[in-house]
Amino acid sequence: MNVVKGGVESSGGTVKDYQNFKKDMVTFVGDKDAQMLINTMVSQKKCCQDFFFEFKCNQKELVAIFWADEIAKLNFREFGDVISFDATFRTNKHAMSFVPFVAVDNHKKSVVVGAALIRKEKVPYL
Repeated sequence: MNVVKGGVESSGGTVKDYQNFKKDMVTFVGDKDAQMLINTMVSQKKCCQDFFFEFKCNQKELVAIFWADEIAKLNFREFGDVISFDATFRTNKHAMSFVPFVAVDNHKKSVVVGAALIRKEKVPYL
């Protein structure tokens, strides 16, 4: 949006505003980020009956969460003969990997059939 409006300088915020916002968000979220994610998934399930998610905790820590919306589930039914996933991408502060589950459609295009955040790359969590 900033590009359309003329750049970051046209957004109305200063560097200090953004720093303060980030600090406020970290204070607000604190150590509740996993619970907030689960609450979001529960809300999504209430809104969309075909939404699916499952999570595992270990000693009050979220170690894995998998989710698939209606489109991902349809993609799985149609194109789920062979599924690829890559659990090597590690970026967040919780040492959790984002793992997209992908299939190939009739047009040789990638389609998402699910996604996960996984703390440990061991078979029981996959």
